[in-house]
Amino acid sequence: LQSKVGWYALNSVAVSRMQGFIEAKPMYVEKVPIPTPSADVQARIAQIAKELSSENPGAGDANHLEAELDSLVFDLYGLTNEERRLVEEAANV
Repeated sequence: LQSKVGWYALNSVAVSRMQGFIEAKPMYVEKVPIPTPSADVQARIAQIAKELSSENPGAGDANHLEAELDSLVFDLYGLTNEERRLVEEAANV
């Protein structure tokens, strides 16, 4: 869920509040489909998450890691290039 795809999916089902906040209640989160990654992909996602949690805020490598994570998640959902572009645009609003 901690990805651009997760945010996009949650925004499509959750109630929006002021200043761009959403209600991430269980009744909304359970509607978001979560694919099951292969063991290799799961291990890489875990490694990226660990690296990101230990990164210095604003470090250049963090942007690269976040982009790799988003790419892995896009692949898990089988998104087309057009769908990826829509999610990217929505995340930048």
